[in-house]
Amino acid sequence: MSEKLPSGVVFDRAALIEFAHQGPYTLAIAFAVVEMSDTLIVPTTALAEARALVPAERLPVLEVLLDLPTTVVIDLDRTAAWSQVGAVLAAAPPVPDGLSAAHAVVAGVGRDYPVVTDRGPVLGTLDPRVTIDELP
Repeated sequence: MSEKLPSGVVFDRAALIEFAHQGPYTLAIAFAVVEMSDTLIVPTTALAEARALVPAERLPVLEVLLDLPTTVVIDLDRTAAWSQVGAVLAAAPPVPDGLSAAHAVVAGVGRDYPVVTDRGPVLGTLDPRVTIDELP
């Protein structure tokens, strides 16, 4: 009998926005993650950007995602900012919305989870090891 390895996915800003608008792709991923008892990672920087871009009437839907039992919101604390996210930004050429992009990359690469996003080329510029699940 083989043991199931922990797995999951990272939702970048666009995935959070699509979920708030009840996009079928992100809804399917989120509920599959729950069913499989996997982990759905939400970087706080992506969450802050999504929160600013999601219309007020859609915010309760976004909160459903945050309240799922397998959702983990990861902070950008001093250690992550200095030795991980900051290091990724320092080693790469400047990219648009670099902070949240680098935070998503670090979350994905560090856990070997794919990042659901609409900005795959940007994330790949920051770290070519990142696995991208491009939104349709």
